[in-house]
Amino acid sequence: MKIKLFGAFLFLCFLILLFFNFTFLQATEKEFKPVLPKLQIEIPGLRFRDAIVEDEDGQRYLNIPWIADFISAFFKFFISAIAIIATVMIMWAGLLWLTAAGSASQITQAKTKISNALIGLVIALGSYLILHTVNPTLVKLKSIKILAIKRIELELAELEKTSKSAKDKPIGGWIEKEDIKTYNDALKLAAQQNGLNCTLLKAIMLVESGGRPKVVSSAGACGLMQLLPVTASQIAKEELGKKDEVTCDELKNPPFNIQLGAKYFRRLINNPCPKNARLKSGKLADCTKHPCGCSVKEAEYFAVAAYNGGPGANCCSTTCKGQTWWECEENPGFSETRNYVKKVFNTQEYLIGKGWDC
Repeated sequence: MKIKLFGAFLFLCFLILLFFNFTFLQATEKEFKPVLPKLQIEIPGLRFRDAIVEDEDGQRYLNIPWIADFISAFFKFFISAIAIIATVMIMWAGLLWLTAAGSASQITQAKTKISNALIGLVIALGSYLILHTVNPTLVKLKSIKILAIKRIELELAELEKTSKSAKDKPIGGWIEKEDIKTYNDALKLAAQQNGLNCTLLKAIMLVESGGRPKVVSSAGACGLMQLLPVTASQIAKEELGKKDEVTCDELKNPPFNIQLGAKYFRRLINNPCPKNARLKSGKLADCTKHPCGCSVKEAEYFAVAAYNGGPGANCCSTTCKGQTWWECEENPGFSETRNYVKKVFNTQEYLIGKGWDC
């Protein structure tokens, strides 16, 4: 019983030691600086080794030895603690034996304590020997090896340089050169009906779907303009008088999809700066409390951001004065929107430069 309690106590100590905080890495795009972990509870004799960056077979790997160092140091600490506790128990049992004065019960108690201590010590040391005998690699922990992935920012100008095949794919492989004007008629009609810049509408279409009319995103957005059926249904009901819900299959029809996408973009242009927006907590934020750059004069610019991040993306930020939620770089939730806006306007310029505008 006492051995079980002692084992439970050691296991509890192990769990407590597992709850420590440490910083793995501090890295920037220019420089890599591994930072050693910092335990909340120090383990005697534990010294973390530095993470090492190595090149192998043309790939870059990061070898992180910290977990191996931690487990190894804890195991040594565990064995040392058992040895100390066993020694103390033997000494205490010996003292009981010496002071037993012939008492059979006290001598028996002392013998039991000595045998329990020796058993615990043998089990602890024996576990290491067994592992080492079965497979020596089980007691030689290796560093974790992680493949380093280099971040690459793709620009349209770079894509143009690398696209010189017969079937030139100038916009990141989105659409074949001979098909670049496939949807121009539908885009022109939708742009005229809604008072939009046709080339900007085309750029949104290419960034959203790559010109693929049947693509469906993981979020359920469908077709060329990547519209959610619920959003498309609302627009179709209010502006086209459609009573039935719009399905994803219907949104795979290019002219219909472009028409609804254009109407949705027109709505965003008409009201680019929201008065309030819903936070993740569910509460409404007052978007007019802190003035920012969102204005009707730059309605197209902010409407593009809203097309990706939702109308609330243009709510004025309380963290970054003078900026909207999506413009504030301290807000990681809108990093995709920041990249999206750049892609759309870069694509628009690219289309105009290549003579593929509409």
